[in-house]
Amino acid sequence: MDTTSRCINRILATAAVLLCVCAGSSAGAQGLSRVMITVYQKGTSFSTPLAGAAVCFTALNNTKITDQRGLVIFDNVPQGNWSAIGWKSGFKLKRSDIAVPGTAVDVRASIVLESGIEASPCILPAPPPPPPIYEVALTVKVMRPDGTAFQHAKACVGNYSEQAIYGADYDIGSTGRAHFTVPKRYSVSVTAEADGFTGVSKTVYLSNTDGTEYVEVTLQAGPPGKKCPVY
Repeated sequence: MDTTSRCINRILATAAVLLCVCAGSSAGAQGLSRVMITVYQKGTSFSTPLAGAAVCFTALNNTKITDQRGLVIFDNVPQGNWSAIGWKSGFKLKRSDIAVPGTAVDVRASIVLESGIEASPCILPAPPPPPPIYEVALTVKVMRPDGTAFQHAKACVGNYSEQAIYGADYDIGSTGRAHFTVPKRYSVSVTAEADGFTGVSKTVYLSNTDGTEYVEVTLQAGPPGKKCPVY
C-alpha cells in the first residue's frame, strides 16, 4: 500500500471515530423538556399576571391552574409541536403554539387573555378539598319577645351537664350578641338568662357547619329557669 492510500485510510478512520463521538454526544443531549407558561390579563397599557387561569396542554393532555405569578409548569415534555389553551371565567380562550426541541431545555411561552364570555375548553382539575373544621365561630343573639336585642343579658355555651364549659359572657352589651369559639362537636347547648326573665337553653347542631354558626334565644318575663353557672 502506497503512502497516499495509507493517509486516506487514516483520515477515514479518524472521521469515523469523530462521527461516533458526535453521535453519542447528540444522543446524550436528547431528553424531555420543561415548559413554563405564563398567563397574562390584557390591560390598557400593560398586561398583568393572571392567577387562577386554566391552561390545557396538548403534549401531556393535562390541565393546570396558574399560581399567583400567572405561571404553570409542565415537566417531562417530549419533542414536538404542541399547543396550549388558556382560559378563565370572564375571559375569552386563547391558544398558543409551542415548539419543543429534542434537547432537554426550559421552554417559555405566554398567553394573554382578553375579557369575554366563553365556556371552558378544558377538563378542569377538581379543586382541593377544604381543610377540616375543628372549631366553630358561634354567635348567640339574645332577644326580647318583640324581636329587639336584649341588652346586658348573660349567655354561655356548654353541654347539659356543664352549661359554660366552652365559654360564658355575663354582660353581652347593648347589641345582644355574644361570640364564642367552640370545638366542632355534634351539638352544644346554648343558655341565655337575665334578671326577671326565665332562662332558656337551646341545642345547636354543629355537625354540618362550614365553620360559623348563628343562633337566636328569646327570653320571656317570668321566674328563673336555666342558668349560666359562675366558676
